[in-house]
This record gives sequence, structure tokens and C-alpha cells, in this order.
Amino acid sequence: MKIDSSFVKNLFASDVIKVDAGNSIPLGDHFYFVNSGVVSGSIGVKRPAKFKAEAGQFFSLKSIINPEDKVNFALADTMVELTMVKYTELEKVLSGTDKNLSALLKSLISQGIH
Repeated sequence: MKIDSSFVKNLFASDVIKVDAGNSIPLGDHFYFVNSGVVSGSIGVKRPAKFKAEAGQFFSLKSIINPEDKVNFALADTMVELTMVKYTELEKVLSGTDKNLSALLKSLISQGIH
């Protein structure tokens, strides 16, 4: 199941950026939602693993739950349009949510997102 980009834009204060194929994607205190295109990279401190994220998927989000799961690098395989969301925006949503729902969301993030 893919998530619609308007959902992400309506849930979080965010910026949309475009990155040309072959260019690195800036990493920092934010995560991304892929609106279009394909991104590949490496995730993990102790055991780096390759990942691919396509339209409708998130990346660089898992590290907010577990710092060991940070994205080491990300590269635009194709021209990509990304919604960039600061980690603080996610924290605002999680802190304003029922604690059980917040725990469930954190669990889902740690298990199924790059």
C-alpha cells in the first residue's frame, strides 16, 4: 500500500525538494517521503544494509526511533521529488497523540520503514 503525498503534506509542516538523478540527497535532522522517483542508499551503523525507496515510501525515518538505524547515504536513482519533514514535526504529532497510539506508530516505524 502506498501513501498519498497530500496526506504527508497535510500532516506535517514540510518542504518539497527535487533532486536530479545521480545526485546525493542531503541528510540531517529530517526524514523524507518520496513523491516521485526512486532513491537508493545505505542504512545502519553496525551492519549497513542497502535500501531502495520509491514513490509512496519514507526513508531516513527509522533513526528517530533507533539511532543505530540512521541512513548513511542516499542517492537519487532517477529524478526525484521529495517531501522533507523535520524530526521535530514528527515529535509534535506523536506527543499530541494518545500514548498507546504513539507507541504503536513508533513500533510500526521501527519495523517497516527505512
